[in-house]
Amino acid sequence: MQDAAKQAQNAVIRYLNQGWNPIPLPPRSKNPNRKGWQDEEYTIEVVPRVWNNGQGVGLLTGEPSGGLVDVDLDRPEARAVARRLLPTTHESGREKSPRSHRWYYASPVPKTKDYKLSGTGDGQCFVELRANGRHTAVYPTIHPDDGDRYQWGEGEIAKVSGAQLAEQVADVAVAALLVSRWPGQGARHDYVNAAAGLLGRKLPRVRAEKIMVAAIEASGDEEGVDRHTTVRETLDRLERGDPVTGGPSLDELAPGTLAQLQRWGVLKYEGGRGEKKAKKGKDEDDAPTHDELRDRWLAAHPEYKHGLETWRRYDGGIWVEEHNNVVKRTMVETLEDAKDEGIRPSVFVVNSVHALAQFESYVPDERWDARREILVAENGAVDITTGELLDHSREHYATTRVPYDFDEDDEAPNWERFVASLDKDVTAFLQEYAGYCLTVDTSLEKAVWLVGPPGGGKSTYLEGLLAVLGARAGVLGLREIERNRFALAKLVGKSLVTAAEQPVGYLGCHDVINAIISGEAIQVERKYHDPYDYVPKAKIAWAMNELPRVPAGAEGLFRRIEVVKFPEIAAADRDPDLKEGIKREGAGILNWALEGLMRLRSRGGFAIPEKIAAATNQFREHSDIIGQFVEEVCDVDENLEVKSSELYSAYSEWCERTNHKPKTSTTIVQDWERLGFEKRVGKTGNFWVGVGLQEHRKFGGRHG
Repeated sequence: MQDAAKQAQNAVIRYLNQGWNPIPLPPRSKNPNRKGWQDEEYTIEVVPRVWNNGQGVGLLTGEPSGGLVDVDLDRPEARAVARRLLPTTHESGREKSPRSHRWYYASPVPKTKDYKLSGTGDGQCFVELRANGRHTAVYPTIHPDDGDRYQWGEGEIAKVSGAQLAEQVADVAVAALLVSRWPGQGARHDYVNAAAGLLGRKLPRVRAEKIMVAAIEASGDEEGVDRHTTVRETLDRLERGDPVTGGPSLDELAPGTLAQLQRWGVLKYEGGRGEKKAKKGKDEDDAPTHDELRDRWLAAHPEYKHGLETWRRYDGGIWVEEHNNVVKRTMVETLEDAKDEGIRPSVFVVNSVHALAQFESYVPDERWDARREILVAENGAVDITTGELLDHSREHYATTRVPYDFDEDDEAPNWERFVASLDKDVTAFLQEYAGYCLTVDTSLEKAVWLVGPPGGGKSTYLEGLLAVLGARAGVLGLREIERNRFALAKLVGKSLVTAAEQPVGYLGCHDVINAIISGEAIQVERKYHDPYDYVPKAKIAWAMNELPRVPAGAEGLFRRIEVVKFPEIAAADRDPDLKEGIKREGAGILNWALEGLMRLRSRGGFAIPEKIAAATNQFREHSDIIGQFVEEVCDVDENLEVKSSELYSAYSEWCERTNHKPKTSTTIVQDWERLGFEKRVGKTGNFWVGVGLQEHRKFGGRHG
């Protein structure tokens, strides 16, 4: 039998692979009991370290888990009426209450809502709609009060409209409240009459009748058939305009019920006014409203969703971009089909239906390409954590596909010949980095810069990555990032960006590069579209003949970049056909990259070979501008010192001569101290001890 830690770890990994966001709960607790838990996010790599000592598991609901919401049916009345009022879906609960939670994928994600009585204590809450900002304890968590284990039921999680689900949960609350206040014999007929009259005035007939039927069945009333007849007759009288009882009568029979419904906001009740007045229904001959036309279009075109600032159409496992006018053309067809019902197609009506459909079909940005384990191929979706080939699925919300079938037996002879020519340890690192590029995970915060003379193999490695990833890889380099404000839009939907040539000189966009490598939100702008925030998932692999200069203040870049040097290959030893052969070996290179990914994840991070570490350190030292100045212009000795103003003057002259931008005399103080120099205040000014200018610039030894 698995121990508790292993059981929790396996469950968490399953949840992560499903695109959900699990968080740790303290042992024997169903609440996180810490600040900021709503913003937590964990990766597969950290699971063994986080769930290691009896921690339970909570699922963040709403957008953090791809639109997964939980309807928590706290009271038995709510569970009883839910069978009638909520869509069938996957359920969970505890051993003693196995069907107390119902799970849905809701789009758009509805607002979190509690339906509870005023006051505190157990039993006050009827039902909760848990979405953004909430969590639910799930298997294998142990309930703190009675040791009951949370468990899952069976079935598929239903996909529903967020607005419709919010309405249905409100109906559950209303019906459950009515059941909880069901009167004794002698008052039930009047109670049903008044409740049906109230609901019939405030809600569509179908909805009011469903609530009443669910409440009657859950109440266990022995005269249930008669009660159903009472409901229908009351609603019929309302439609005819005949007088019926309602809110005031209900409040006499069950005091506080009307006030509670008002507090919940489920009924916009206006006191006793209009008690006898029937509501006006929609005429059967009326033309369909714009929202009804929207619903017709959505039913006829389930292949469309709106996300990442554009329309997308599902095709062959991925959601491809679709032009607005193409979508609107299909909407015009829906309007033309409704001409006989009084609809006159016009630009206004089309734009209205278009806007309504856009809101209804919206998928949050964070759900696109969020399944870290999924790589879509021509013949299915590859689970890159296991190497298993799955069926294509709309719910993966993938936007790119590799241009080949996945076959675990495919080989890449040209590629194997190329990597065999490299250092063994360097090849192992590059294999793991290729695996990292398969994912949309940026938690390891690593980029590679491939450096060396032309013809050394840098671009060949990049060609292999492009062959594996196809449209999932893009071309984006330093110069474009620095000069083109629309360049960052190329990151959307990519797990890798490459470039074969980079400018020499100072790195002017180090903050953007750091954000991309770390997966931090950046602002993306496309032509003719409003800018929006996007969390990049792309790794960076750039080839260059010379390394750029990193300016002061950008030192954080060094811990995120690994420099891989490629040696020069004699022209006679180069194979001019190698790249063309590699371009056709994407499926085989994928298997090679998957091996690297498995090794990387097993270790939990990169193992940096000595050659790469040395090259990266050399890059760091080369970029230490202050250190270069000291090496070229100064002598370092504990018996030397130099006046602060003279040292800074020499530094400024050196910067001008070597085309560096000097720091100010104030900010450079930290660098002198970093290099081990000590400040001394003398009679004639400030001095730096431990350094002196070389002979042709020397101003003397020790000064008093």
